[in-house]
Order: sequence, then structure tokens, then C-alpha cells
Amino acid sequence: MLINVSPQYLYWQGKLQPVGELHTPYFLVFPPSNLNAEEMRKKLVEDLRNDGRIENVGEIEEYTSFWNADVKRKVFKVYVRHSSMVPEVSTKIFNLGYYTAEHDIPYHERVLTDLASKGTWIFDSKGKERKINLTVYDIELTKFGEVEEPPIDIIGYSNMKISFTSEKNLENEDFFFDFISIDESNDVNQLVSNDEHEEIKNLIEFAKISMESDIIAGHNILGFDNLQIHDRIRKIMQSSDILSPEELKELKNFLDKYTRRDQSFRFGSPNDTVIFYPSTFDTYLASRKFYSLEDFSLEGLTH
Repeated sequence: MLINVSPQYLYWQGKLQPVGELHTPYFLVFPPSNLNAEEMRKKLVEDLRNDGRIENVGEIEEYTSFWNADVKRKVFKVYVRHSSMVPEVSTKIFNLGYYTAEHDIPYHERVLTDLASKGTWIFDSKGKERKINLTVYDIELTKFGEVEEPPIDIIGYSNMKISFTSEKNLENEDFFFDFISIDESNDVNQLVSNDEHEEIKNLIEFAKISMESDIIAGHNILGFDNLQIHDRIRKIMQSSDILSPEELKELKNFLDKYTRRDQSFRFGSPNDTVIFYPSTFDTYLASRKFYSLEDFSLEGLTH
């Protein structure tokens, strides 16, 4: 079962897979309507022959116009070696006299859309009962505001298993999802750090817990808890004198494969965030998106 996708990896339940094994970045190209699409495609192939960014040029396909459903267009896909190359290659081709489309879609959304069109959806149990592991957590920083990238003093977390069933019907454009049971644990575990040795040990332990979970949840974790842990690990990796090579390897693996810096926007103002993979669920951002409240704190939500 697919849990999520990042620009680099597919997060199947219990398995990590490089995106490149199933998907290649691309965008659409089509010539002006008064020109022959096949001839223009052949010309472009020749023009791009020595461009090392190009992976392949697809065959002619017929697309319905995005703006006018009565119009059909002859288009073809241009595949590139890395998703970051899409904008610059698209601009180059546009300057050669072609039109381009779908060149500004975030790559993880492109992957999710293409996989979904072939029947692979996230959290799709295909009508069968499935279980996922959820970890809810919070951190405490006693020196927050006093020093840059303060140490993580306490990581409190609790685990639970969620049983659910889901199913899709593409013909009816319907997606069914229902919770069956939530096995909540009353135990709240605490990883307490009194010095840097303990902090490194606890960060590694929590990284393992996070990587073994299907969903990491909490309140304002994208913009605070995840961000603080990510930046603290990076700081330790860069400047710690006591970090062993094996510990460095474990922390680097977590940052490289299971985290990604991003931004959220509030009235056009960007805020730094960090996503923990396979999946992050933030009750603060979720409530802010769907509810009109005066107070989005945990206390405000519970009342």
C-alpha cells in the first residue's frame, strides 16, 4: 500500500523505493496549430540531440484542450533526467517556437497523479481491512529563544494502530474511506536528554520510531517540532565533537530519506516547515484550513 510520495522516494508501507524506478519527470510540448506536429517533433529531437538534460522525447498523443473541451491537440512528452530541470528545459523549448504545458506542477504531485491514473492511490486498501502505525509526539525546549537551534530536552510520544478500509471507483469518481478501530495506547513515552550524549541517542531512537511509523502526528509539528528536530540534527552533524561515524550515518539517513524542508503560506507570507515521511498530519494546519476559529491552540480546538 502506498502511503506517500516525495520528490525522491515512494513510501510504500514498510518499504522505501526511489521514484526514478517508476517515474521519469516530463512536461508536455505541442507546436502551433498551423504546423505539422510529427514534423515539428522530429525537428525538436534533432535540436535537442546534444542536450544532456533530455532523457527521451515521447510519441505523439492526442489531448483534449485544457480550456476548450471541443478542441483536440497533438502533443508529446519531453522527459528529463531530474525534476529540477523541467523549468529551464521548458523555457528553452518555448524559445524554439513550441508551446509547453504542465511544466510548473510540483513533482511529487505529478508522480501522485500519474500513479493514481494507473490505479495506485495513497492509503488504498482495495476494500480490505488494513492497519497503519501512528505516532503522536511533542517536544520540549528549555532553551528555546535563548540560543540558535536549541537542544531537544524532551521528546514525548505515544503510538497507536488504526484499522481502516478504503476503496476507489474511478468511473464514479468516488473514494471510500472508513475507520474500523483505533487501538490507542495510554502510555506516553519520554526521551529525556541531560547532555549531548543522551540527546544524540534520543534523536536516533526517535528517528527510528518515525521511520517505522506510517503517520507522524502532532499539533503545529510541521512548523515547529519537525523543524526543530531537523535543524538540531543538522547542527549536531555539522559541529558535534562526540558524534560517532555510525551515529552520523544513522542521522544522515533519516534527514536524507525521511525529511524534507518546505514552506507553508498564510496570506502570502511564507513559513518554514519540515515534512517527516512517510506522512505527517498536523492538527494545527488541518484545523486552520477547514475551520474558522479565534484560537487554533490545542485548548482552543478542544473547546
